[in-house]
Amino acid sequence: MSRQNLFLGTTANDGTGDSLRQLGQKINENFIELYQALGNDSDIISSKLSFDSASVVFDGASGDTFLVADTQTGNNTISLPDASGRIILDTDSDTISNKIHLTSSYVDPQIQDSENSLVSYTIKSGSISADTNINLPALTDSDTFVFASFTQTLENKTLDSATLNNPILVGMSKDANGANLLQVTATSSAQNYFTKANAATGSGPTFAVAGVDSNVTLNINSKNQGAVRLSKFARQMVTVTANGNVPKNSSFIDCNKGSALALTLLDGDVAGEDKVFANRGAGTATITPSNFAQGTSFAITQNGACSAIWNGLNWFLYSRDSDYVTIT
Repeated sequence: MSRQNLFLGTTANDGTGDSLRQLGQKINENFIELYQALGNDSDIISSKLSFDSASVVFDGASGDTFLVADTQTGNNTISLPDASGRIILDTDSDTISNKIHLTSSYVDPQIQDSENSLVSYTIKSGSISADTNINLPALTDSDTFVFASFTQTLENKTLDSATLNNPILVGMSKDANGANLLQVTATSSAQNYFTKANAATGSGPTFAVAGVDSNVTLNINSKNQGAVRLSKFARQMVTVTANGNVPKNSSFIDCNKGSALALTLLDGDVAGEDKVFANRGAGTATITPSNFAQGTSFAITQNGACSAIWNGLNWFLYSRDSDYVTIT
């Protein structure tokens, strides 16, 4: 029913207006329509809804709710969807579903593991000076984010120009073709280890061993009857010009004294180690091993050389020139 206007005639009391009955009927029908719309056909227009000068007022049990429009600078249209549900407010704690956010901005969003969870993940953005994209790959299956401090296993990753601090290497390392390149074998309670160092121009890099033991042997093993093949081999040389003990940390002893040189060769540390002696000094070099299988000592005259090898019990001379080296 549309609104019924009261017809009062053209001029006062001209007899052309509605009769009093007609006027009363229109008034009643207009109010009935209002009551039906706002009061659900009740005798009370509305016990929960009213209007003030600037808002729609909803009467609640312990307080009222005022529906107010902000100050408008132009005409606005608010469309209500064809669906039942709750209106979402900017400060209300609520649950929403089936929403697609286009070009949205979030400040410190929180992610809970369930609707009623008391704890949540809070995503924090670092200080940035411009919009920055975070690109997610086109995944073919479900996957997991990688975090800096959380213990995780990474697969199918290529690291370019990476810095690795104290990495733990487990198992097999492979080459670019996927073939085995290096196997790392862990030893229980290991204390001794390899060291590597590069070098500046004019020096060679160093591959060595270190650890808690005072003396650490470097083992290089071939497989079965295979050999350790070196392109070129050189001994570490030390020059001796004064009487005393043969240096234990060098395998090439360069004797160079103008007069007689007396040296004591202490027992070896590892079975199979050997030493090469050469005398370029004018004085005869006499070497007395602590344990010598072939005598008491051996003497090397100028320009002579010989080798000695330790078997774990005694030193043995081999590859000696009898014209320059004598055994006593």
